[in-house]
Amino acid sequence: MHLAVCCKGIPEEPRNFSLSTGGSRLSLETDSFILNESDEYALDEAIKWKKKIGARVTAVTLGGLESQEILYWALAKGVDDALRIDSSAASPWEVATLLGKAIERKEADLVLVGVQSADHMASLVGGLVAESLGRPFVFAVTSIEITADRSAVI
Repeated sequence: MHLAVCCKGIPEEPRNFSLSTGGSRLSLETDSFILNESDEYALDEAIKWKKKIGARVTAVTLGGLESQEILYWALAKGVDDALRIDSSAASPWEVATLLGKAIERKEADLVLVGVQSADHMASLVGGLVAESLGRPFVFAVTSIEITADRSAVI
């Protein structure tokens, strides 16, 4: 079983907020990014399955070079593979489309995404990734068990 986990980096200590021309995008400064808390739960669950059933785990993130730190952290936690999509995409649909294409190329059997990001709190990307992959989507799962035949029971 191959699990892909979407891991978003969020600003650790944001400052100097400003709106772009036209007011459609928020800019900020930060010295470092941390892994979004909801995504960390998904990552921890995937690593638990890796240990329990021998699943392969790939962490996927989207962003500039600064988001690479998130993948180093995921690798240190125990993922097998890490992929950064170099993009400044901002809309949930753009982000989900790029993530979906990368996950499809990695041939993941199951995709785990946190409930929402702490910076935008929109809860859109997970469902949109599922849509882009043409897969079923379950929201706000608190427990999953993997059976002997490697099926997931929610």
